[in-house]
Amino acid sequence: MDGRGVHPQALLRPGRAVGVGGLQRHDLAFRDQDDDPTYTPHLWAYDHEKLVQLFTEAGFTTVEPWTFDPTMANPKRRWSSVYVVATK
Repeated sequence: MDGRGVHPQALLRPGRAVGVGGLQRHDLAFRDQDDDPTYTPHLWAYDHEKLVQLFTEAGFTTVEPWTFDPTMANPKRRWSSVYVVATK
């Protein structure tokens, strides 16, 4: 929940973000997760298609979705992140 009692995921659903524009939703998803010093805020945004393209262009032969593991990634980011596993 944010300071207004609104769950961040609710702000990203079309039609439910009263008074919150696209840029504010972007900032919420990327910058409002700095309450744990173990993790840093997101610095870039990619969708799955773009990640596959970038890894392939960098010489990786397989790029597959990653099964989320809360011991390795911030659980608060699960709903707003794209994870992949790539091998060369």
